[in-house]
Amino acid sequence: MRLLLAALVLAAFAPTAHAQWEPSGAITGLLAIEPTADERRLGGDLVVDLFERVGPATFGLGIGVGASTSDNDDVNRVFAPLTLTAGIGLRPRPVGFHVFLRGGFWAGATNDGLRVGGLAGFGARLEVRLDDALAIGATFETWRLAGELERWMILPGLSLVWRPFDPPTEPIEPEPPLEVEPLD
Repeated sequence: MRLLLAALVLAAFAPTAHAQWEPSGAITGLLAIEPTADERRLGGDLVVDLFERVGPATFGLGIGVGASTSDNDDVNRVFAPLTLTAGIGLRPRPVGFHVFLRGGFWAGATNDGLRVGGLAGFGARLEVRLDDALAIGATFETWRLAGELERWMILPGLSLVWRPFDPPTEPIEPEPPLEVEPLD
């Protein structure tokens, strides 16, 4: 009981440090194309990325959900990728770019049951600024899935990107007041 009381007193009077974590992020819809010579394989993925910017570099986490269909029922699947991301890019003013790497795993269901495997990927996004915090981007990624049903995926898509608002660094001069002439 004394230990709990001491912890509460310390927490109440301890100086607070406010870490300013203002993540950037992207919501990306991707068309999944699996190039094979023997059958058609198409699908889609929705990926949400949260990342922290350190200058032009980004570090973060990507999580998504996807599905892939085929003429061959043995390779159909629903899966969820979970990745760490690292990249570099320029803020859109009015056009920018972001190049990034992904690494992690996927888990999901195939016609053979629940499966898990590794995922490695590379991507690039061309961004056009909508306002100070939002941009829209044309994204292209390629993923290598490992484990059950190893394959390459080509993923073109569209992204909505957000970043913390950066206030102007130069002070804004107020406009002089309008002079109104009296009516006679």
